[in-house]
Amino acid sequence: MKKFSAVLLLFALACTSSTAAVKPGAADAVHVSIESRPADSEVYVAGKFIGTTPMVARLAPGDHKIEVRSPEGGTWQRELTVLANSPTRIKAYLPVK
Repeated sequence: MKKFSAVLLLFALACTSSTAAVKPGAADAVHVSIESRPADSEVYVAGKFIGTTPMVARLAPGDHKIEVRSPEGGTWQRELTVLANSPTRIKAYLPVK
């Protein structure tokens, strides 16, 4: 029982330590679909890597700095305002070097 409680506590701490920008379990989180050309580009929110395109992120309502980096070296950046109950779609066209 002590082992189970310790594991449960560690899990709870891990879940609560997520950043304010990305809250996977937040009830008010909004789906943000992110696509890019070229595909398989890395996506960062507030400087934190969250996945590769194409993807769907769950972001809290508010302002977020989105950065998409292509494998070829191109970068795309925008400030995104996420509105509550308003799913968003982003298409990032990155420069090819």
